[in-house]
Amino acid sequence: MECAVPQASARTSPRERDFVKTIERSEFRAEDGTISIDRRLRGTLKFGLRWYAEMQAQAFVTERLGKSLGADYVLIRNLAIPGTFHVLPLILIGPQGVRVLYASPARGVFRAKGDEWMVFDGGARHFRRTRPNIQTDVVANAKLIQDLLQERGYPLPEVEAVLIFANPRTHVDTARPRVRVVQADAIENFASNLLQFPPIMNQSDVDLLVESLTAAPAVPEPPPAPEAIPSVRSAPIRPAPTLGMPAPPRRGRFRLSRTQWILLGGLLLIQGLIVAVFAFLILSNAFSI
Repeated sequence: MECAVPQASARTSPRERDFVKTIERSEFRAEDGTISIDRRLRGTLKFGLRWYAEMQAQAFVTERLGKSLGADYVLIRNLAIPGTFHVLPLILIGPQGVRVLYASPARGVFRAKGDEWMVFDGGARHFRRTRPNIQTDVVANAKLIQDLLQERGYPLPEVEAVLIFANPRTHVDTARPRVRVVQADAIENFASNLLQFPPIMNQSDVDLLVESLTAAPAVPEPPPAPEAIPSVRSAPIRPAPTLGMPAPPRRGRFRLSRTQWILLGGLLLIQGLIVAVFAFLILSNAFSI
């Protein structure tokens, strides 16, 4: 049974009002969520060939999470960590805490066993370790956010690391993995289960964490300019001659002292002796022949 299309109203519909809030921090995604050809090229040059597929996976996961989570959740995308080269793909903040997500566009059969990340090799018919180990990457990102919030005065007992796959043809075999693994057909279930956890923060706490992570870092003010000091070159100072004694005569720029003349003469003498010895040896050998 189809629902009738509601008439236009000045009020926001419940679906629009309750949709999870998304904050985009990528310079390559436009306000409407699209990525132009030019921005796609620049983003690929900066982050590598997998970047655009990861951005598409982010959009897919965002849309699926929005079906279950409401406006009391905030999803921060592509947050650059100040002072580092890290860009965190997805950070989900809500009453149940903070979670760092990675939306993977990978396709295939994988296994997450403990700390290991393996892919199924069809030719050899067995799993083998593969790189990058996206399990350890997501765990490191979660630890990074936890430490950052603690430095800013928001100590959290845990920041959960979640690995979400956007390709419905991807299957992951898990055996006590380091992260929570969510496959494409289970994203809505993940969001629904999240709502069942007891809240540990209120809306004010959520807003404070979001503001702390998204606020522009403070730019230190430049130190005050030192007072102008006259240059020594611009105002050369020559010592005044001693009273009752004539000022020493100014020497030319390339004039040599007496000691320098003696050393130069000694060097020339030694050089002449060396030339004379070589000449004697050459002549003696010539006459002997």
